[in-house]
Amino acid sequence: MAQVSKVTGVVISEEDNLPIVGASVLIKGTNTGTVTDIDGNLHLATFRQMQEVIISFIGMQSRELD
Repeated sequence: MAQVSKVTGVVISEEDNLPIVGASVLIKGTNTGTVTDIDGNLHLATFRQMQEVIISFIGMQSRELD
């Protein structure tokens, strides 16, 4: 049985430290992703070991996190 890894966090703007609603969050190299909720929270479950996460939002620069 594959082990499930959980990825959670909050996406905030560097400009004003407010949560970003509707930011796209994708595990790099996969089709696994989600969007942030009204409080900027993200929740992902993956069956692979943690990889880079790509966070993007229209009008903002994308970020890749390890």
